[in-house]
Amino acid sequence: MELEETVEEAVARELREETGLRGRPATLVGVYSGPDRDPRRPTTTVAYLIEGTVGPPVAGDDAAHAEWLPVRAAKGLAFDHDRIVREALGLVRARDRGGQARPRSRRRGPRGRRSPPL
Repeated sequence: MELEETVEEAVARELREETGLRGRPATLVGVYSGPDRDPRRPTTTVAYLIEGTVGPPVAGDDAAHAEWLPVRAAKGLAFDHDRIVREALGLVRARDRGGQARPRSRRRGPRGRRSPPL
């Protein structure tokens, strides 16, 4: 995130910079944080379902490669990204069934233990 932008603006900008695609955040999937998510440093991820035009992604900025692949093939992703994809799919399925999609939020308690969902 840049200092002068919102999280939603940062998401749209990063999508464009890393893939060449244009879109906007539509539904919050969840906020993922904790000191042990990434061995390099503590990180926070704010994940959204995106609405936009579909086209071939093109790697840009600091992305080495970009491509569409079937969701079933998106396994063994870095850090906790498999979980984020699973939770995003749950929201999409709930929305497709006409249910209320509800984002997930996980807080980390003392010593990195997960607190109950909010």
